[in-house]
Amino acid sequence: MERIKCLYFTEIKNYETLSLKVIENELLPKLAQLGVSVKSFCITHSDIFKKHKNLDFVLSAMDRHIRYPIAANRKLRGDFDIYHILHSINSTMLFAKPNQSKAIVTCHDIHSALPYNKMEFTLRKGGRIRNAFKRIANKAFKKADHIIAVSKNTKRDLVNIMKIPEEKITVVYNGVNHSVFYRRDKKEVRKKLKISSDEKVILNVSSDEPRKNVETILAAVAVLKEKMDMVKFVHIGELSAKSREIIRKNNLTSLVYNTPYVPQKQLVEWYNAADVFVFPSFYEGFGMPVLEAMACGCPVITTNRSSLPEVAGEAAMVTEPADVSGFVKNIEKILAIKKIYNAMRKKSLEQAKKFSWQRCAKETVDVYHCLIT
Repeated sequence: MERIKCLYFTEIKNYETLSLKVIENELLPKLAQLGVSVKSFCITHSDIFKKHKNLDFVLSAMDRHIRYPIAANRKLRGDFDIYHILHSINSTMLFAKPNQSKAIVTCHDIHSALPYNKMEFTLRKGGRIRNAFKRIANKAFKKADHIIAVSKNTKRDLVNIMKIPEEKITVVYNGVNHSVFYRRDKKEVRKKLKISSDEKVILNVSSDEPRKNVETILAAVAVLKEKMDMVKFVHIGELSAKSREIIRKNNLTSLVYNTPYVPQKQLVEWYNAADVFVFPSFYEGFGMPVLEAMACGCPVITTNRSSLPEVAGEAAMVTEPADVSGFVKNIEKILAIKKIYNAMRKKSLEQAKKFSWQRCAKETVDVYHCLIT
């Protein structure tokens, strides 16, 4: 069988632990192993950002939706069967695609298009400009020959909100690298991270935008500190000014450890060092941190919203996003009852086995074959 020649448009940002970069770094080599001829195209932000940091929100949108497609159109020459845009926010790259090639867009979520979220995006710095570019991107997005959705929930959103025909969308779940994210010796990892065996570590890995709902965890920690000793909340990702104010007002400073970014090796160590991973998100397209935590054998508490039930299955405790008392009760159960803790660790490991990058790559290639034959 002749090799499928694919050009992949990759994300601008470069942190190895960001979900989109994880997907690129894991998926593309697996596709190559299956015989796909892989070429990727990525443009970094222009140097103009260094001179005009106060306009970064405008320049970022211009870079992504204007300069990026123009540069691609000038630089890209070649005969490709498939143009695969790995994140729908870059769907304006479809304007650079030769007509004879088929185009696929992977959609990770459509949270910016959800009704409850429109006000949030409008009120953010440069929100109206962002929204204008998003409308352009959405028009381009609909021109794709096929769309890969990373969850059934994302597919439902595409059909119900974006009005894209159901037959144009295939669900292909993300994977997890089991040779990286796996269960380690908890005592050894804690010793390395300088965490005592007595500390009760609650972990969250996320940005601190409103839909991630970090405030609920902070409220739960404020309650837990009055009920048990040695509680520690570890948040990996940027903390908002609002969250920092909550920490200050509730005297949580000594109980909260925050770092905006850690390399992948250290991220795995934190998953293994934690007693419980808490992810109270209102909306996710997939939920990579939940899967990564489970692959490391960490008990998970999450919500019943969007794609999270698909990823967590029956392995996680589930709570309504704003139910602080519900999170407190579930965290207490895991921290206080060894039998529950051990059972949830086992369930996490079993659930994570259902996801792999090999399976993701195979199902992606199946979409390619359907499109070009």
